[in-house]
Amino acid sequence: MKPTGQNFHSTIVCLVSLFLIFHSTANAVTVRLQGGSSQCEGRLEVLSDSTGTYGNACDRNFGTEEAKVVCRQLGCPSDTSTRVDADRFGPRTNFLQAFGSDCSGTENSLEDCDLVGAICSPSDTIGIECTTVATPPPQFVEGDLKLVGGAHGCEGRLQVSVIDQQSATNSLQWSTTCDRDFSTEEIRTACRQLGCPTGNPIRQSISSFGGRPPSPHVYQAFGFTCSGQENKVVNCPYTGAFCDISNGRIDDIIGVSCNDGDEPTTVATEPPPGSPAEGELRLAGGPNSCEGKLEIYVPFLGQWAQAVYRDFGPEEVQVACRELGCGDLGERIPATSASGPYQEVGYSCSGDEQTLEECQPVAAFSRSSQHYIGLRCGAPLPACTHDILAAETCTSFSSFCDLPILQELCCSTCGSQ
Repeated sequence: MKPTGQNFHSTIVCLVSLFLIFHSTANAVTVRLQGGSSQCEGRLEVLSDSTGTYGNACDRNFGTEEAKVVCRQLGCPSDTSTRVDADRFGPRTNFLQAFGSDCSGTENSLEDCDLVGAICSPSDTIGIECTTVATPPPQFVEGDLKLVGGAHGCEGRLQVSVIDQQSATNSLQWSTTCDRDFSTEEIRTACRQLGCPTGNPIRQSISSFGGRPPSPHVYQAFGFTCSGQENKVVNCPYTGAFCDISNGRIDDIIGVSCNDGDEPTTVATEPPPGSPAEGELRLAGGPNSCEGKLEIYVPFLGQWAQAVYRDFGPEEVQVACRELGCGDLGERIPATSASGPYQEVGYSCSGDEQTLEECQPVAAFSRSSQHYIGLRCGAPLPACTHDILAAETCTSFSSFCDLPILQELCCSTCGSQ
């Protein structure tokens, strides 16, 4: 029995609604700011759920409200936070991660915002500066910590606020800490107290942080034994400190570097000779080089990633086949799921371009591996002899000819649009 026009339209509306509901489901979003002078400014990076590594977030429409939410999620000032030029924080070293979010600015995390499409190209990477309305500096209390002499607030010589014994008013002063046995668990607790990463903290020679402070200077024996789970070092048992700073010695003075340790630090290097170029395409897993799953080379990963884009249509297929040297004809075919990384490739092509990079970048509408792209190049598309549905039904739905199902069921009508 042929579907009536009303039933067919209801089916399409239902399928589209289910698609939108599925893609509005919030996922946990892990972000960080890199390349700035502190953890509260820098190039926005987002953890990819497919690769387990951080990529450079990019979206042309990422604005002030979204920047405020990022800063709030990271525990940074957010009152007057803003998006800034990402190039301020040096060249990107990671792959691009399309990241479209629509926030009101009051959310506590990006996962509370709406997921939207992202327009993503290398010039759309996101820089953020977390700031707040200027207020008088807060008064520190006895036992507070800070790190000085490092490149940012999470590394440097460890100092503690103590009562100035020479002061008649018992005012506080900063003293440099020393203890030969201040090790990983004590450092982890100190990093947590400072609000810094605790995954892989290390003790580091203060020679990396400017050496000994100039004299006169106050030093504080800092002998605590921690489990690494405490929120403050002063909550750990005090067990005495071995602290020898005579004759210019520095080994017992405590230097700290608070690191996350979830992934190694990456350093941009020149690719070895013969390596694929960034963005190079190939078809894998098919019977020949012109049929298979579309993959794109990602230098940061050092490997090929499965291309993914929901709306990769006939024009994009034509350009991809041309770029691959497989002619101008082709079609999109199902691509089986595969393990490993994937990369969003959101482009809108006219069909005349020579490469995908010449096309207009658009929102990829995907953060999952469910829209893998399979291509068969060089083969003509199946000939259309007549509409499968009744002519009057196809005519009534001619405005929906961009839907693949209508292009199949009403190939004659939709082909003449």
